[in-house]
Amino acid sequence: MRPTVGLIALIGWMHAEAATAQVALEFRNTLTLPNFAPDGQGSVEVQGLSGLTHAGGDRWFAVMDNSNLLIDLRVVLAADGSIVAASFAGVIRLDAVRDHEDLAWTPWGTLLVVEEDTPAAREHAIDGSLLALAPVPALYATRRANFGFEAVTISADGTHAWVCNEEALSGDGSLSTPGAGTRVRLQRLDRRGGQWQVGPQHAYHTDPMHAGPISGGRSGVSALAELPSGRLLVLERSFAGNPFRFFESRIYLADTSAASRTESIPSLLDPHVPAAKQRVYIGSHTNLEGLAVGPTLAGGGRVILGIVDSGDPISVNRLLAWVASGDVEAPCRSDFDGDGFVDFFDLDAFVACFDGEGCPPGRSADFDLDGFVDFFDFDSFIGVFEAGC
Repeated sequence: MRPTVGLIALIGWMHAEAATAQVALEFRNTLTLPNFAPDGQGSVEVQGLSGLTHAGGDRWFAVMDNSNLLIDLRVVLAADGSIVAASFAGVIRLDAVRDHEDLAWTPWGTLLVVEEDTPAAREHAIDGSLLALAPVPALYATRRANFGFEAVTISADGTHAWVCNEEALSGDGSLSTPGAGTRVRLQRLDRRGGQWQVGPQHAYHTDPMHAGPISGGRSGVSALAELPSGRLLVLERSFAGNPFRFFESRIYLADTSAASRTESIPSLLDPHVPAAKQRVYIGSHTNLEGLAVGPTLAGGGRVILGIVDSGDPISVNRLLAWVASGDVEAPCRSDFDGDGFVDFFDLDAFVACFDGEGCPPGRSADFDLDGFVDFFDFDSFIGVFEAGC
């Protein structure tokens, strides 16, 4: 027998309150973007920017929904993480027009792009050509129209990615309302042997809409951003009937460590423990839809950029900047066994992993992330081990 909705909500609230924030997010500034981008033969109109990712240095990519276009951006940042200038450098055309909603730059120089109609996650080369279709559980085919995959992020070491639907699948409960949030599924995709594989899955509960009902109102997940430390930021976008604040942007720190595995749970109306969450930011930035982790600042902390979707009467193409501090950086790669020390036991653990005798949790013998376990991985680890932390 399924418990009442109220009991599920109480369980989710209790678990959410147990989370302890280890990341602080401080807003810096916002900058309006142009409305046209060069495409080599003229220009294209830029609208509906729904996702953002950092490709290193001053280069970022954004994706336009309901199109086949990726936008190549150049962003200049100040020493404090605020945006100084931004421009469009060109466009990349994907293999087909789809409702693309988010994208993530991989450590090996490709782009993982999600769309919500199928829904699907596809890996593309830098020229836009299709490389691979990542496997996802068949349950996602029950997504409601316009509420499929809205978000994707990839770990700094490239060992996994996360994708998420915007609002509940048809069997997982109701869409969000002013009185209750919705239940979505955080799906991990693991990278092994150069291929994407289905990994663990967990439930995530959003907050209710921030005001009364309105046509098209919602409160769902619009973006994910995994910090190098592995901490996961979740952007909830609320659209509701408040004429002074139609949109509300809420960013949470999510923790799946104590959450139920939901791969085998047919409905999120059944008993489960959702990911713990704690809010680290709230603001009103019209249709803020994308979120991405940027470079480390000399003074400490990581730049986080957001992007606004202009596809409504009050939103315009814009970038926003925050600085994340606290538990944001990756653990020491030399500490292969994860015990907090770099010593002979790390070397021993890597050799055992390399020989196929078992790897520490979250570790792989494919140390250079080229899709193969070979001498180059051993050589790469020795170099990192000798350098220490």
